[in-house]
Amino acid sequence: NINATSDMFLDYLVDEIDANTELVLRSLELSYQDTYSFWTCIGLFDDIFKEKEWVVDAYRPIGESGYTSIINYIDTYVLTKVCANRTDFELYLSEDQVIGNDGSMPNTNITYRALLSGVERYSTRLIDYRFSFQDDGLNKTDWILADFDCRYLPIEKSFRWQQWLN
Repeated sequence: NINATSDMFLDYLVDEIDANTELVLRSLELSYQDTYSFWTCIGLFDDIFKEKEWVVDAYRPIGESGYTSIINYIDTYVLTKVCANRTDFELYLSEDQVIGNDGSMPNTNITYRALLSGVERYSTRLIDYRFSFQDDGLNKTDWILADFDCRYLPIEKSFRWQQWLN
């Protein structure tokens, strides 16, 4: 029967599309993880920052000029690549309980050690929001409609760290 064969073929195509969607999303998630995991491994990072006193002594406050240069670097090589909002990230660094700042922004008293921890925790939350497919995050349809490109996600679907406080 031709109808049965057509239905079987359509079922097969649906299964293949679903499987490919899973692969694309997993690949995208892994690329996000790589961006966050290896941002200090880029040779340029060492060229710019390795001799800074706040890198040598990771518990020393970064200070205003160091803060501006490292945040610009993180924005260029991390946040922009994963469509994270710089202001949201800086707000996170200013208000996160673990970092322990008084809420002033920018948090120029942050240490390099706390900054590394902040990047790790912020990125974990962002990745969970975008790829865990829970009720409070993105779903597969969001990614499909955005053509698997975070730049095309609707603004109301943007990650904001405060949503994790509830």
